[in-house]
Amino acid sequence: AHFVVESKAFSSFIFACIILNTVIIAVQTNRQLSMRYSWWLAMVDQVFLGVYVSELLLKVYVWRRYFFRSSWNLFDAFIVLTSFIDYFNTLIQSVFTLNTSVFRLLRVLRAVRAVRALRVLRTIAFLKSLQSIVSTLLRSIPA
Repeated sequence: AHFVVESKAFSSFIFACIILNTVIIAVQTNRQLSMRYSWWLAMVDQVFLGVYVSELLLKVYVWRRYFFRSSWNLFDAFIVLTSFIDYFNTLIQSVFTLNTSVFRLLRVLRAVRAVRALRVLRTIAFLKSLQSIVSTLLRSIPA
């Protein structure tokens, strides 16, 4: 498993998923496309979430506690966890009838899914200055 996680093919696959998922998120901002293809877009979105969860679990399994020493890994974990907020939000709305204030709160939480597009920043290895800025921002979040 260690060989897979650190392979160029694995990194390229995850990069391609991030780029494609960012395009899907952008498409979902178009009202007409989102309404017409909502089911398909939701399914593709769930496939990407599955890929990201698998990547996260594989990396935690391979690197164990060392996984949590990298701010980029913590950033990835944060993005994946916020994706679950959107997933459960959609599930809750489809199963339960909620009062309007709760519904509004859940709609606000839906905006959290846009954070996933930030994952593309992780892949910009050639822009060291941008990486150090983002790393600094990530370290300042707990404060």
